[in-house]
Amino acid sequence: MERVQIAIPVRGFGETSRRDAWWVQPAAVLAALVGAIIYLTWAAFQGEHYAVGNYLSPLYSPDTACSGRSPGGGRLGCRSRPRS
Repeated sequence: MERVQIAIPVRGFGETSRRDAWWVQPAAVLAALVGAIIYLTWAAFQGEHYAVGNYLSPLYSPDTACSGRSPGGGRLGCRSRPRS
């Protein structure tokens, strides 16, 4: 049986034998995700414009009223008003 020698080219780190621009689509997805994270972080810290009519943005929790009492009759801690 005869051995066949195959020349394997030495490539640098991350270098492939592909000649097309395969990296364009993953780079576009990464850029869109990073942009969304930056925008959503900015929008979350604005604290304004989170409701339009009866519609609430999914980035915010609904507005709740502080009643000071729990359904079981105990006292709730409400941080928005001073204790009496």
